[in-house]
Amino acid sequence: MSIDPLQLIYNSNKPNPSLIKKIIFGERQLVVLLKNEHLGSCTTLGNHLFADIEILNQPDFTNISHRAMLISYYNAYYNYSNKSEGHCDITDIIDFSKYSHIVMIGYFRTLAKKIDDNNIPLYVFDLENVGERLTDMQLQLEYLGNADAVIVSATTFLNNTFGKILENTNSNCDVFLLGPSSILCHQLFSFKNLKCIFGAAFIEPEKVLSTIEEGVGIKDIRPYMQKIYIKSTESLQ
Repeated sequence: MSIDPLQLIYNSNKPNPSLIKKIIFGERQLVVLLKNEHLGSCTTLGNHLFADIEILNQPDFTNISHRAMLISYYNAYYNYSNKSEGHCDITDIIDFSKYSHIVMIGYFRTLAKKIDDNNIPLYVFDLENVGERLTDMQLQLEYLGNADAVIVSATTFLNNTFGKILENTNSNCDVFLLGPSSILCHQLFSFKNLKCIFGAAFIEPEKVLSTIEEGVGIKDIRPYMQKIYIKSTESLQ
C-alpha cells in the first residue's frame, strides 16, 4: 500500500486546534486561518465539505472533509514557517525543454499551453475535466512509467492518489508537486523522485476569507496569492 502524505506529516506533527482562528467551508475552497494570520486553502473538487475542528485531534483519513481540513491546516502551518526558495512561477525555475516525455496529473491549462507552445511532448491526465487536450486515463500508468518529468497537482493529496502516482514513476524521473493546496513540508521529499514543491502563501487574509465565503474558486483569490517553492537537496536531472 502506498504511503499517505497526510498521515506522514500527521505522525510527526499532529495539528493543534488551538492555533486556529477561523475555518471557512466555501463552495469551492476550504480555508483555515491561524491566529498568527497565516492562511491555508484546499479545493473542494465539487464536494460538499464540513467537519468539526476537533476532528484534527483524531482525523479519519478516509473522510474527504477531514483530509481537506488537514491540507488547509498544514498549508497554513508550513507555507509560512518554512523558508521558501523564492517567489516565482514553476517555469522560472524548471527548464522543461530538457525533458522528452512529460506527464501532467491534473490539468494546469496555462502551464500546459506554455509547454505545448515550445513543442515539448506533454501528456495530461485529469479525472475532473474533459476535453481533447486530455490523454486517455487508461494510459496513465504506462505513460508514468516512461516519463522523465511528472507534474502532479496537490489535489492528489485530497483523493490520496499522490503516493501511488509516485510509486509508478521510474528512477530517472523528476517529479514536481504544484498548486495552491501544496504543503511546503521538507518531509515530503522522502517520496520517490520528488524534487520541488510549488505552492502559495496569501496576503490580506481577511479579503481572502470574504472572497471564499462568496463561493468563488482559486482564480478569484489569485490577487492575494504569492507563488512560493521549496526544493529537495537532490539535484535535478
